[in-house]
Amino acid sequence: MRILDRDQQQPRHRYPQFSLLRDFDALEEPSYEELLSILDLSTRWGFTSIRKMAIRRLKPPTPLQRLILGRKYAIEDWTLLALQDLCERPLPLAFDEASLMTIEDVILVGSVRESVRSHTLTVESVGITDCIEALRNGKAWERPSKAPKVDVKRNGFSFGM
Repeated sequence: MRILDRDQQQPRHRYPQFSLLRDFDALEEPSYEELLSILDLSTRWGFTSIRKMAIRRLKPPTPLQRLILGRKYAIEDWTLLALQDLCERPLPLAFDEASLMTIEDVILVGSVRESVRSHTLTVESVGITDCIEALRNGKAWERPSKAPKVDVKRNGFSFGM
């Protein structure tokens, strides 16, 4: 966690009380921000046991945050779980989420989602265009309801329209 000295207006790190303890599991539950600070410092300084404690206790609230932190601090278990969650959820990536991810992760999530879902188009070309326009403009898009098929007879033949 970084705070500013009033006199110097320079950032400095606040070192939590755990720094002098040897039994890191005996601590009170630190806040999310404190655990994030602990993870950052222990990774930079190579304090393996403190880093493991921070990873074990830190619970990023969203798959996106888990992915970003997993990439930043090389926590492969978090990265894989976050990518899986992003692929399995019903909603696609939002533009603001994708902008925080690496291009490789955005393409990976999109490719996996496309590969594991139905390959049948569920809307006509006009619906796809409407979806593109809506999402580009930051608006919600709703799948058009399927119009009931009407049987039209011409010259004795039946055409589904």
